[in-house]
Amino acid sequence: MSTSTGGNGASSTGGVRALRLLLVVLYVGIALPGALVTPVPRMLLLAPLVGAFAAVVAGLVDPGFPAQPRARRVVLGAFAGAALTVPFASGVGLLGPSGAWLVIGMILLAATVVGSWIAECDSAPLPLSDPRRVAALRDFVSVLSTEALIREWRATGTPLQVATDPQERAALVRVRGLILDELVRRDPEAMARWLEDGGPADPGTDVRRQRGPAG
Repeated sequence: MSTSTGGNGASSTGGVRALRLLLVVLYVGIALPGALVTPVPRMLLLAPLVGAFAAVVAGLVDPGFPAQPRARRVVLGAFAGAALTVPFASGVGLLGPSGAWLVIGMILLAATVVGSWIAECDSAPLPLSDPRRVAALRDFVSVLSTEALIREWRATGTPLQVATDPQERAALVRVRGLILDELVRRDPEAMARWLEDGGPADPGTDVRRQRGPAG
């Protein structure tokens, strides 16, 4: 059953990508000839102004901007898409009466793509930097036994050393920080001795074993 679900998910994703590609092709295909008949002042002044406004809005809405590459791509795409609205409007005028029907079709395509994107965002896990997920992780580690916390500390040590992706490293550091905070809360004296020894690989040699939560 899981295989069938995965296949359906892949098919759905492929369909959305095809619709998105079709929308981009139609949009750019209409905007390019429209750019030839759009007055130069509108192309040089209005189009960049509209694009800059959309980019600013996208940057303010996306919490990952400017640190995350994905967020930077979204902002760049918002600038390009909004700037093309100026020649796109001129291009629709070149199509005559049929242009209105094409725009309606593109609006329906855009609604489908945006709806799928919203659904994907809702189902995606929160970034580890999100305060809601940090709070959830903190509550989770507080109910683990000390043995489980120490096992997780050991298990995340090697991945942290070999990780090259900045987001992955940040996630591992955050998890290990929460584990360390919880161990310190449970047995501050033992953890103080561990830190004085230079923080060896296993912090739990002298930590009192508690099933959690502590305190």
